[in-house]
Amino acid sequence: MVTLSITQNFLVFLCGLLIRLTSAQEVDLGGLLPPDYDAGFRPGGLWGPMNVSISLYVNDLLNTENKDQVLWKMLINTFLNLSFSPCQTITLDITLVQQWVDRRLNTSVIGRNRNFIVTDSAVINRFWTPKLYFVNGISVATMRTIGGQQRLTITGDSLLSYSQHVRALMMVRGRG
Repeated sequence: MVTLSITQNFLVFLCGLLIRLTSAQEVDLGGLLPPDYDAGFRPGGLWGPMNVSISLYVNDLLNTENKDQVLWKMLINTFLNLSFSPCQTITLDITLVQQWVDRRLNTSVIGRNRNFIVTDSAVINRFWTPKLYFVNGISVATMRTIGGQQRLTITGDSLLSYSQHVRALMMVRGRG
């Protein structure tokens, strides 16, 4: 009996979440995006600072590799007479969250205490989003998950929060 109750509550919660995400995507963007809005230009114009808050959550360390370090060190030192800096690759499951304010949006269509949630890539691409690069990244790919790969939340106060679930293969250099 208790298990059934927990299952029912979970299903009700899940159905509510699905309805919320679906109805948010069905809202007409015509009122939110003004006619002169250009996703190619960041909020605040071309010059001056732009405040973007970035949070990085490491969900899981999926893999580490440092094989062949001894062989490579020997080859590099012998044939090229160069110093060797040990290198290792790690694969991470990461959630990236970026937040910024975009006053160009007509957020009065959302309402003061409400959020507009977008999970569709084609719709998200109609908004300006910060481009984030990992200097030591070998490859970064969006992960497919039950909760979705990415999500853009827009508040009635013009705060945008863009989250992505990614798998990142990173190179980490040690001291040699």
